[in-house]
Formats: sequence, C-alpha cells, structure tokens
Amino acid sequence: MCGIFGYISKKGSLPAREVLVSATDRMLSRGPDHGGYWNDNEVFLGMRRLSIIDLNSGNQPMFSQNEGVVLVFNGEIYNYKKVKEDLIKLGHKFKTSSDTEVILIGYIQWGKDVVDRLNGMFAFAIYDHREKEVFIARDRLGEKPLFLYEDEEKIIFASETKAILTCERVDKTLNPSIINYYLAFGYSKPQTSIFSKIRKLNPGSFFSVKENELQEKRFWSLSNFDLLPESEEAIENTVEQLLEEAVEMRMVADVPVGAFLSGGIDSSLLVAMMRKHHDDVQTFTIGFNASKDYDETQDAKAVAKHLGVKNTCFDLGENELIRVLPDLAGYYDEPFADAAAFPLYCLSELTKTSAKVILSGDGGDELFAGYGRYQKATQYAKLAKISSFVPNAMSPLFDFASKASGKKHLAGVGKFDVYDFYQKSFELMTLTERRNLLMDSSIDDSLLSDDYRNHGAQYFENSGKDAINHLQVMDISTRLVESFLQKTDRAMMAQSIEGRLPFLDYRLVEYAMRIPGSHKLKGGESKYILKKILEKYIPSDMVYRPKHGFNVPLEEWIASNFTTYLEDVLFDSQCLDRQIFKKETIRKMIKETKQGSAKHARKLWLLLNFELWCRNNL
Repeated sequence: MCGIFGYISKKGSLPAREVLVSATDRMLSRGPDHGGYWNDNEVFLGMRRLSIIDLNSGNQPMFSQNEGVVLVFNGEIYNYKKVKEDLIKLGHKFKTSSDTEVILIGYIQWGKDVVDRLNGMFAFAIYDHREKEVFIARDRLGEKPLFLYEDEEKIIFASETKAILTCERVDKTLNPSIINYYLAFGYSKPQTSIFSKIRKLNPGSFFSVKENELQEKRFWSLSNFDLLPESEEAIENTVEQLLEEAVEMRMVADVPVGAFLSGGIDSSLLVAMMRKHHDDVQTFTIGFNASKDYDETQDAKAVAKHLGVKNTCFDLGENELIRVLPDLAGYYDEPFADAAAFPLYCLSELTKTSAKVILSGDGGDELFAGYGRYQKATQYAKLAKISSFVPNAMSPLFDFASKASGKKHLAGVGKFDVYDFYQKSFELMTLTERRNLLMDSSIDDSLLSDDYRNHGAQYFENSGKDAINHLQVMDISTRLVESFLQKTDRAMMAQSIEGRLPFLDYRLVEYAMRIPGSHKLKGGESKYILKKILEKYIPSDMVYRPKHGFNVPLEEWIASNFTTYLEDVLFDSQCLDRQIFKKETIRKMIKETKQGSAKHARKLWLLLNFELWCRNNL
C-alpha cells in the first residue's frame, strides 16, 4: 500500500525536482516507510511506501533489468505468486519476492494486457522508455484512488489531490455542481471532482500518454447478468468457496493481519473464515459509550468468543469527535460527510500498533442485498411505470399528497423515472433546502441521477432482468466507489493501515451479480445466502439479530453539546468569506437544533465537514 505521483511535461521540461518530491511527500501517511523518486527530462514518478510484502527489497520506483521500464505502484496483488509462476515458466527471472516486480515483468511480457491477469486492488504507473509512453491503470472496483489533472502544459496524476495541488500553476477552482451534489448525498460525483480541472480515473480503466495525447480505455466492467440456473444450495456453496478463497488470498502479508469485527453478518463471516485456517486471529471493535443503540461491542464479543478469536474493544464519545474531526476532514480529497469515517479513523488509530493489515466487510451489502432500500426495488419500478402515464402537470398534486400523508415515495410521480426515485431515497438535502442554503440558488437536479441512469441502462442493455440486481449494479458503480471505498481508504491510510476487502474480489462480484435477487432477499430476510453460510459457523440467534450498521449517534451528539462547536466553525470569518452558504439559513438551523429539533443534524454535519475540508485543502 502506497501513494503514487506522476508529472508529465508537455513542454519538454519539468519543474524543479524538489517541488515534485515535495508533492509526493504530501502523501506521507500513505507511505511512511520509504520514499522513492525518478525522472528524466519530461516525466517524473514518485511514491511513498507502506511496506506489507517483501519488507527489505520491494522499494520503488522499480526498474526493469535494462532500466527501460519504470514502475510505481499503490495496492496489493493477491494472486501475484500464481502470476509469478507463469512468468518464470516463460523464462523470466526475479530479483525480489514483491508483487511490484510481478507487475513490472508482467508488463514486459504482456504489455497493457497485464491488467487482465491481476487480482487485487491497485493504481500503478509505468513509464516505457522504448515506446516513450506512460501507462496508468486503476483496479476493477475502484478500491485504490487515482486523480488526474491536465492543462496545456502538463498532465499530473496522484493517489491524493493534495499532491496535485502542491504543484505550481494548478487551477484550484471549485466546481459548483459538485458542491450541489455533495449537499445532496454527502460525497462527490463519480468521474469528476470538487475541483473543476481534476477528475478521477474510472475503476477498471487505464490511460496512456504518448506524444502528449491521453487515451483512456476500460479493461473491465460488469457485463454478464444472465441469472444463474443453479439451485439455492449450489449457489450458496459457490459463494462460500469464492469468499473463502478471497479471505485466504488477503491474509498473505509479512506484517500482522487482523479484522474489524462489528458482530454483523459481513464481518462475522470474514472472521469465521479467517479462523478456519489460522489459529491466531486478532479482531477489533468500537462502540459509543453514551449510546447503547449504536453500541455493537456486546455482539462482537459474543461472536469472537464463539469463534475463539481475540477481540479488543474501544469506546468513543463526542469529545473524541471534536478532537479528531479537523484532521480527519483534511485527509479526504474532497468534502465527505459519512459520519462512519470518524469511528473507522479512530479504530484504525487504536489498532495500528497491533496490526498493519485489516480485513473489512465493505461490499457485502451491495452484493447480497443488505440495505433496506433493496426491499423496495419493485416499488421503485412500479412508481416509475405509474409516473410514465401521469401528465407532468399533475406532479404537484402527488407532491402535495406526499407531504400531507407523510408518504415520501409519492413525491415526483409524473416527472421521475426509476433512477430519480431510487437516488432520492437516500438524498440528504432536498433541492428546495439546497436552494435556501446556497448563495447560488440557480442549481437544479438535472445531473444528479445521470450516473445511476447510465449504469442502470447498461444493465438492461446486457440482458439484465432482475430488479434487485439492477439497483445493486448502480450502487457498485457509484455510491460504493465514491462513498464507502473512499471512506475506508482515506480513514485507514491516514493511520498507515492497509484495508483489504474480500467481498470485492472481482470473481465474487461477477458471480453475485448473476444470483437471482430472490436468493439474496428471501421472505423479507436480507443477505439470505450469507446468513445461511454463517449458520455453519455461529449459532442462529447470533445470525438473525437486528442489523445496526456502522453508524454514529450523530443526532444525539449534535442536539446536546455540539452546537457551540458548530457556531465557532460555521460563523467564523473563514467560512463566511467563502460566500457559498447563506448565514441566516445556517443560523436558523442551529437555533432550531438548540431548541431540541434533530431534523437539521445531518445538514449541519454536511456544512461542518465542508468547511473543515476547505480549511485543509484551499
């Protein structure tokens, strides 16, 4: 696990080397163990290394034997030993035992097609002197970040935006449409970024730069959605086998490996599979000392005791939140408002002396229908069908009926399609609320559902027919990448911890998207298949407990002692001088919160994180 940085000059000369070294070193938390830098007249490559495999000889940049090819790499290749065996059979020799060298020699053998042979999380860059070409790739699911900047003078890429922003003559203009998007959902829009000139490389894609021309290509995407004809038992057995293999591959490391255990389905199943093959398994859990409703430590302890693994629990409170929040907001490349980043960051801080690699259950909900909204999959489709027959002029009547009855799903009938209905289901601020808050009230919702609409259309174009899988494909391509994977990568890397996610093994993802939704959500039971597998490892009463999720008692904290901190930050001249938000709207929200209302808690959290992010990044 590392941070990578690259600078390609279109004008034939690079900035001062110390400037580019400094840009690379802005990512120190991603790689505290070693820094490496290389350049010729037009290309600079830098990296910061967190040593996980081959601690002594895996430093980067790494060079081919004749130094014709140079590589910097962030991530882990879980099947590197198998790929290495294939390359040895083809006559190649290796100087290290690192997965980095496997990518390097794999590129020399197979060229850009090397990405098809890699199972892992990665973002890497290769400079090929022979072709005078830079080749950059990002893993299939987008576990590892990669940002791109281009203007008439240069192309810059990096694992974090702060490395790009350190460079000279970089346009730092904010994108107003992304501010709108952030207020709606709490994270940034796919493919773009909060900065107008910086974008993200799509997951499962690579781009090459040759003679100052940038070409991007997709090497992987979900495309086979034909529903499996196998029996429920056969599907269950295959899922168990694929997940077990994914767990085993992700336990390979030359440093201590542990797991975050919440006591929920996903983490309990991962720990059960870890314990199946290893006697000494460490697990870590976090709870909230002031709120039993959000505390999962007892569930985690019960699972750990039954499986016979060591479990260490930690407690958090609102004082810790105020302590770490300013720094935490700065670790994110864009404004980010998932409150679960806070306990994840603290848990990583508390466990880093015990384990340098942590397995986590991210992705289980998206693959196996863990969210309650998947139970409404057919409802969204029915509403969209009704909406298609209702004249647009009648839509206000449905909006009124929605407010009067409290049935939120009626809002939008007559103007929404299935993508609008679905994305509105997890909207944090409505369009009216955003217009009342933003100085620029000319915003609209025309672009908010585009990403879901595009990925949803691809599902049907590839013969997809399952309503639940349809929603999951959209989530995997958007919300999972921009919210959950960003949360995991930044919060853990801020503490120099490598997070590994077995559920996102691409083979399991491909298989899961062909499982009929009726096997994932059965009789109102979410994650039905995973629960059937977990029954083999722990008692059923532990399996069928109510789902908590990795949540924070945010409303409780903000309504109690948090308003003073909010006022100090949001009414400070730094915030007001940005001229982005209306002071009176914020004042009203805080006033009502002081009076006991909890309805503004999430909105105030959005604003607080945005301002703290600005202070760290602008």
